[in-house]
Amino acid sequence: MAISWRRANKDSNILMAFRVLFIAFLSISYSVAVAQEQQWQTPAPVIQQNFDWLKTSSGEWLKGDIVAMYDEELEFDSDEFGLVTVDWEDVAELYSKEEQSIRLSRGRIVVGRLTYKAGNISISTASGVKQYSNRELVSVASSKSNRWDLWDGKISLGADLKKGNSIQSDLTIDIEFKRRTSSSRFETTYVSSYSETEDAKTGNTFVTTENIRLNSFIDLFVSQKLFLRIAEFEYFRDEFQNIDYRITGGVAVGYQVVDTSKVDLEFTAGPSYQETKYIEVDSGEEIEDSGVMTLGSNFDWEITSNIDYFFDYQLQLVSEQAGNQLHHIETGFEFEVVNDFDINFTFYMDRTDKPRTDSDGFTPEKDDFRYVVSIGYEF
Repeated sequence: MAISWRRANKDSNILMAFRVLFIAFLSISYSVAVAQEQQWQTPAPVIQQNFDWLKTSSGEWLKGDIVAMYDEELEFDSDEFGLVTVDWEDVAELYSKEEQSIRLSRGRIVVGRLTYKAGNISISTASGVKQYSNRELVSVASSKSNRWDLWDGKISLGADLKKGNSIQSDLTIDIEFKRRTSSSRFETTYVSSYSETEDAKTGNTFVTTENIRLNSFIDLFVSQKLFLRIAEFEYFRDEFQNIDYRITGGVAVGYQVVDTSKVDLEFTAGPSYQETKYIEVDSGEEIEDSGVMTLGSNFDWEITSNIDYFFDYQLQLVSEQAGNQLHHIETGFEFEVVNDFDINFTFYMDRTDKPRTDSDGFTPEKDDFRYVVSIGYEF
C-alpha cells in the first residue's frame, strides 16, 4: 500500500514538472514573439518642424512637403521619392510644419497647422486647437497663395509620319494646367491638331486638318458638392469647318454628383455669349453673334492605379445661324508607363447640327472624328 502511494506521488510530481516546463515554454515563446514584432515595427520618427510627415496605412513614414489633398487624394512631395499620390483612405497620420488652408463641409475654411491621426483632425490656430472628424474634411492646400506646388500640368504629344506614294504627317499637342486650393479650382486646356499630305510625284502639299481649341475656367466651391463657375472661356478655330474663330464666354453652376477616390462625376450648366467669324461666306455675314446655353459633364474613373478612363461632353445651344447645336466629346484611356509618363488613347468628336455654307455653296460635314495616340508627361 505504501509503495503504491509513493508511485502515485512520484507520477504526480513528474506531471507537475511537465506542466511547469510547458508553461515556461509558452511564456518564453510569447516574449520572443512580442520582441520580434516590436523589432520589425517601423519606429515613429522624431517629428522635426522643418518637414511635413506622412504615415501610410502600411506603416511607412515619409518626410517632405504637403502639396494638396483633393478628390480624396493626397499629393505629397517626398524628400526621398519625389512627388507621390496617396489615396486619403491609405493615410494613417499626417503632420504639417506650416499653416494649411483646410476646407470643411458646409463651406467652412480653417487656417492652421494640421494634425491628422486615427480619423481625427486637429488644427492649431491662433485662437487655439480645433477638432474635427474626417467626415467633415473636403480638401487641404497650402495657405500661401503664391506657392507653385499648387499647380499641376500635363503635356501630351501625338505624331504620325507616313511615306510612300504620298507623304503624310499628323501632329496633335495637348497642354493642361491646373491650380487647386481648398476653395477654388482653375484649369486651362489647349489642344491643337495639324495634318498635311505631300504628293510624292508633284511635290504639292495639302493641309487636311488644322484646328485649335482653348478652354479655361475658374470654379469657387460653395459647399462640398456645389460650385460656381465664375468665368468660362473658349476659343475655337477650324478652317475646314469654315470657322476663322469662335469665342465663347460665360458663367455656370456645377454640382459634383460623385466624388470618391476612384470615381468623379460632375455636371455644369449656365449662360454664355458667343461670337463666330466665318472664313468664306456672303458679304456682310462674316460675323455671327449668339446667346448660348452651355451644358457639360465630366466623368473620371480610376480603373486601377495605372489605368484611368475619362469622358468629357459639352453641348452648346446656340442660334440657328450659329449652328443650332454644337457638340464636343473627348473620351479615352490613360495608361501610366513609368514615373510621370503616360500613354494616352483619345477619341475626339465635334458635331455642328447646322454647319454654315460658304460663299461657293459648299456645306461642311456635320461630324468630325479624330483618334489620337500620344505620350504625356505630368509635372
